[in-house]
Amino acid sequence: MSCCLGASLRTSTERSHGLALRLRTRTLRGRSHWPLFRSPRDKRPPRFSVCLVHSRRLLAFSLFLPVRPLHALYSHSFVSPYNMRTAAAALALALFAVESVLAGGDSLRARGRERPLSLALERRDDGLQSADGSVAFDVLESYRQGANAATISQNKALAANGTAILAKRGQEALTYYGGATPLWYGTVQIGAPPQTFRLFFDTSSSDLLVPSYKCNSLTCRGKKRLDYRPSADATAKSTNKTVYTYFTDGSQATGTLLQDTVTAAGLTVTQQDVVAMDSLPSAIGGRITDGMGLAFRALSAAYSYSFPFTAYHQGAQPVFGLSLSRLPGKSELVVGGYNRARLAGSPDYYAVGYSPNSQFLDYIQISQGVPTLGGQPALYDRVPMIFDSTTPTIIAPPAYAAEFWSYVPSAQAINSTYWSYDCASPPAVGLAFTRAATKVYPIAAQDFNLGTLPGNSSRCIGALLGENVGVGNAFIIGDVFFKSNYLILDFKQNRIGVAPQRGF
Repeated sequence: MSCCLGASLRTSTERSHGLALRLRTRTLRGRSHWPLFRSPRDKRPPRFSVCLVHSRRLLAFSLFLPVRPLHALYSHSFVSPYNMRTAAAALALALFAVESVLAGGDSLRARGRERPLSLALERRDDGLQSADGSVAFDVLESYRQGANAATISQNKALAANGTAILAKRGQEALTYYGGATPLWYGTVQIGAPPQTFRLFFDTSSSDLLVPSYKCNSLTCRGKKRLDYRPSADATAKSTNKTVYTYFTDGSQATGTLLQDTVTAAGLTVTQQDVVAMDSLPSAIGGRITDGMGLAFRALSAAYSYSFPFTAYHQGAQPVFGLSLSRLPGKSELVVGGYNRARLAGSPDYYAVGYSPNSQFLDYIQISQGVPTLGGQPALYDRVPMIFDSTTPTIIAPPAYAAEFWSYVPSAQAINSTYWSYDCASPPAVGLAFTRAATKVYPIAAQDFNLGTLPGNSSRCIGALLGENVGVGNAFIIGDVFFKSNYLILDFKQNRIGVAPQRGF
């Protein structure tokens, strides 16, 4: 067995045996191998070999070393000091290759794919600012009210005969923010032949939701609907389960749980759970319901694995990376790794937190978060922070929001939800994810500024709002944070990676 100290950092008996018995080049999966040392009469695999990794984006060398003590290498006469110097040079090239990898999962074990695949995301206009740069409070209110009204209070799946197969999970799950249009969309294909949908990607839910061809209500009209009949979709398979989604406003949506082929980020998985919504209540109104959740399965109404988890079970790495940008064409979801080129430094990792009274991981959240001002904590307590790509702001319980704003000298309360500050002296806002708050991730001032106060262009509205949205004392961390910082979820080791974004 040989260890590759290079781009892939993997072990492989397949590469070390049989390849080095020939002096000519052999190619395997985009890699070319040359034996570095061997005696003319020695028919055993050489003690060293060089691996050239070549692809459209990467050209790098790596060194293969045997898994045995170093002194054993010197015991063979064919290894000379000159050869060892050559080996050291090859090792230096290998280490350089490691630093050159543009996308990957650090020491995460590769599972069948040489590099992660990415999906470009499109940002829809959130409409938060009027033409004169002032805040459009009606739109902002629709986000806030939608966040409260659309919080799921009960998730369960029922068999066709009405027998409950899954009990209430013990937490309230944010499925989507429905008061206005969610922000980040990508293209997803479902079925065979593929039916194309533009879905929003939600880090605070788990289900893949699309309208069904059976949905003929006014709410479904104008939406792309999934036709999963055998004549239209050869890979769809019904589970004969009906998924009921209940909202705190009393409305209910129903859907059929399917298993189907799904393609996203250039990666195709089979038997992905899909909820085809057969009915949507009129109370939902214009809220967007077409989405792909990315979080843990405990948030799923059908206890289904989200797409990145299914991809892992079918060979991808157990990690995804999310990059949201204020610049057009720069936002992306990476499945099976993350895009190192977007990071300004190495990511720091934090354990995924549990929700209160829950024994299952659900949200993509960190337990010991705190907002900061000027690099210093602006809250006495440390609170859970839930990452949610479907809200444009940060939402905190009103008491915590008031405490945060009390540290801003120019802050003035508009009401218990909104605060303004002097536009000429914007606060230096960031987030930290440990009790000591030694590492702070900044939020760009231009993102924290939602716009000016109508009628007073010298006062700006801050992006940290006060509202109870049914998640206890947790903060909801929206895209004002994502625009400055890269998010990684490693769901094999149950850790969240965060790093400042590079130039975005």
